[in-house]
Amino acid sequence: MNRPTLRYLLCTAATRFRAAAVPCLLVSALASCAPSTSSDGFQWEQLISAGGSPGSADENARLLESLKTLDDAAASPGSRQRAAEAAVASDHPAAQDAITRILTLSDPTTQQFVLQALASTPRRPSPKLVKPLLRLLSRIDEAYFNDIAAALSRFDDPALVRRLTRAAWARSADATRRRGAIIALGHHRIKAAAKALVALLDPKQPAPVRAAAQAALSRLTGLDPLDRQQWQQWWDTHRDLSEHQWQKIIIQNLARYNEQLTQRNRLATARLTDAQRQLYRTTPQEDRQTLLVAMAQDTVDTTRRLAIDLCFQRLIDNQPIDSQLRAAMIARLDDPVSINRYRAALLLRDLADAPAADAVAQRLITGVERDPLVLGAYLRLITKMPRADAVAFALDHLTDPVLGGDAAGALAASANKGLLDTDQATHAATQVRQVLKQKGVPDPKSIELLGRVGSDEDWQRIANWIDSDDPAIKQAAAQAWADSQRPLHVLHKHAGDPVVRQIFIATARRRGFEPQTLMTLIENKPQQDQVVLAWDRAIVAVAQRVPPAAVLDADRALVQQQASPQLRDQIFSAIIDRLLPQQGGDQPVVNSQPDQPDTPSPAPIAEPDDPDLPVLIDLILARAEIRQAINSASQALPDYQLLEPMTPAMTPQQHSRYQLGMLDAKLAAGELDEAITLAQDVIDSHAASIGMVAVGDRVFELLWSAAQRSVAAGQSDRARQLLTALRNLAGPTGSPSYKDRIDQLERGLAPQPTQQAAPDPDSQPPPDQSTPPPDQSTPPDQSPSIPDAAVDSDQDEPSP
Repeated sequence: MNRPTLRYLLCTAATRFRAAAVPCLLVSALASCAPSTSSDGFQWEQLISAGGSPGSADENARLLESLKTLDDAAASPGSRQRAAEAAVASDHPAAQDAITRILTLSDPTTQQFVLQALASTPRRPSPKLVKPLLRLLSRIDEAYFNDIAAALSRFDDPALVRRLTRAAWARSADATRRRGAIIALGHHRIKAAAKALVALLDPKQPAPVRAAAQAALSRLTGLDPLDRQQWQQWWDTHRDLSEHQWQKIIIQNLARYNEQLTQRNRLATARLTDAQRQLYRTTPQEDRQTLLVAMAQDTVDTTRRLAIDLCFQRLIDNQPIDSQLRAAMIARLDDPVSINRYRAALLLRDLADAPAADAVAQRLITGVERDPLVLGAYLRLITKMPRADAVAFALDHLTDPVLGGDAAGALAASANKGLLDTDQATHAATQVRQVLKQKGVPDPKSIELLGRVGSDEDWQRIANWIDSDDPAIKQAAAQAWADSQRPLHVLHKHAGDPVVRQIFIATARRRGFEPQTLMTLIENKPQQDQVVLAWDRAIVAVAQRVPPAAVLDADRALVQQQASPQLRDQIFSAIIDRLLPQQGGDQPVVNSQPDQPDTPSPAPIAEPDDPDLPVLIDLILARAEIRQAINSASQALPDYQLLEPMTPAMTPQQHSRYQLGMLDAKLAAGELDEAITLAQDVIDSHAASIGMVAVGDRVFELLWSAAQRSVAAGQSDRARQLLTALRNLAGPTGSPSYKDRIDQLERGLAPQPTQQAAPDPDSQPPPDQSTPPPDQSTPPDQSPSIPDAAVDSDQDEPSP
């Protein structure tokens, strides 16, 4: 049809239908015949700005965007449907004229979006739309009759029912148009509509008309289909009911019918879902993602939802979700069902899908999404993957009672990524303070946001909220403090709080460096095993940062708590490694021997005037003693070797600990010769010392314990070597108690032979007459040493 002809027909239509809306309709229609089409947006702008009372700039922009999206055939169905809902709900002065134009001139698909929006809008549409809807009923394909009828049912107008009744009875009218009017009557649940439909069951009416009337009566009353006689009986029974009684009966019928439909639909949905799940299970692994893509594009709502749920399961099972399936999930952000959009957004958030974040940011900018549930999911996705484009939307909704918390979370994440400029950060802080004045109690996400953009005054609020009785607020405030760079003393007094404890432990491990933090950790040991491991690691991490002397104080506290030697070892290793980075406190140091001049001496560990040197010596001694206590001589010996170059700087007490510890380690390691030599050196070095008696007793105890262990292990040669050393160290003036203990231990050894077999004159050399016989008068217990042959052999000589 050419444009002049179309303009003529429009003018003729405007003349036939005299209504207030016709001038605007005519202007819009004629404008649509201009060379440019409405899809380019020009005529929509002209329509919106026309008239005496255009809307504000923001209202104009929103309506224009909705109309352009609705008129865009390339846009997704979900976007176009939401655009239609936005246009129908708009209060803009030109909105009704725009809808009228669409119902008159647009293609049926675009009109269907508007019809469905009119049927579902919460408020009653403008009466100006009745005539365009009736005209549409007479010329559109009957596949759209139900949508038109649903839209017309929103107009509670007895005159409309009379017009539909006349159209349904118009014998001269086309049968299709009559059926459209009958279907529309079935959506008006009043007695006048029921009376007209019962009358249309007359056998004289065409069969298509009677069938349409019968179906319309079922819809109107909520009853199953009946025959003509049954419907007449039903009407005779109910025709005299009052309006109140009539509506009560209709509501009861519809409620029962709706329950039956819901049950049947639930059962059918469950069967369909089970069948599709089974299909997914029986599909080979390599084909499952392709199947899910097809399911995500299915026309059935529950099938698309199942595809999203199965993607969630793949994520839980750590199965791949390829780019094609991710794209199908991004497409579900435009799903006509809001729960599917919501679930898809949460899935894409868990997938950390960057293109999805870009898509969601764009949707927030354009305002195509209106459902608060879905918008909350969008903001949570943006919280995980911040986008600068979404900052403005989050700022606009920071005071929203529904979306405010999610908006605060998104802004906090954006601030953490540096996406907020100074003005935006200031505006966000002001908005949060405004909410606090109104509500008094902050949202946990708002606390997190204040921790990013707040002032010193806000930080005082955060510190006070750590004392809150609400666990969520307490946790959010403690976490905000932990995520800042503020001193940890505020968290110290809450370290024992079950809500704050794990936050404090993690924060101390990350940035604790004060002795008070280390002691607070030690004083607040958790009870749960899984938390104890984190507590151990935090203590070790803080110990590496505090002054060295603080580690010794901490170790004393751990000893009182009966902490494990392994934890104490780790703490000492942490600080020793820090003080000796060039060696590594846990690494053995080569010990230079005097008889090996080619072996280089170890490099100086610390300067003699180093103020940390005395503490370092105590730290290494303490670690060596811990390792020796847990029978780890192989680890203790390197520590004592590490101390050897530091002996000139040792105090007498440190030197005694070093010598005795080295002796104990060498004995435990089985280095008997070196241990015995060291024992004599220890005795000699303390000969003139006031502590001679104590040191000598300790040396004796170490050798005697080593000998006792050798006896218990059946190592007779070692035991005798140690007992000989003990007798030598005790000397003629040794304590009788020493000698008694040595004798007692020696009796536990295998008995020595008392006689030797007669030598064979042919095989034995003559005795050396120059060697004097042994002094038989020397008491056995004062013998200077045990013969070497007895020490070097575990074999008893044969008895005579």
